[in-house]
Amino acid sequence: HVCHVAILGQANSLPWQPAKVCLEHQRDFNYLEERHLWEDARVDAAGIRLAGMCYAALIVEGQFDARAEPALARLESAGRLVRYDAGMAEAELIARLDACTPRDIRVTPHVPGLRVRHVVKLDDAAESGYHVFMLFNETQPPVKFQAELPVPGPAFIFDPWTSATRPLPPDGGLALPGHAFMTVVATDAAAP
Repeated sequence: HVCHVAILGQANSLPWQPAKVCLEHQRDFNYLEERHLWEDARVDAAGIRLAGMCYAALIVEGQFDARAEPALARLESAGRLVRYDAGMAEAELIARLDACTPRDIRVTPHVPGLRVRHVVKLDDAAESGYHVFMLFNETQPPVKFQAELPVPGPAFIFDPWTSATRPLPPDGGLALPGHAFMTVVATDAAAP
């Protein structure tokens, strides 16, 4: 799972407003329970490492346990902490994330109903990877957009129901009917 953003939460409370903004701007995230900051995560200037993940940015909203403060201070001094409040504009939150994390996929025009999940399937024999982008139109109306992938190699559209493939158009132009799912697979430059 390729995910650079975490949203801090508590065992019984998870912030939904910054999550909504991230989802509507194709910024994948995981919730991170606050206790991990003092129990088992490694927090440094690069971000948060936990269970094989590395989060380059942490979004926080509200107050948290005082035991989290040393980790939050380290992240803030490294420019990796984004403090969110209900009055923050969507564009400001996304700009702050862009300043400290790479964009995983760029979509134009803005398509709020498009959800994206990126995973990498490693091929140990070839020492390369297949980047799988799962795209879902969460809305009823069809959507059209251009997708710019962060992978230099060739890309194709894979139909998981029929196993059919077709090349990704050179301009990255894609269309999804309402409530439809699509898989785009891209290879590292070294992959065949």
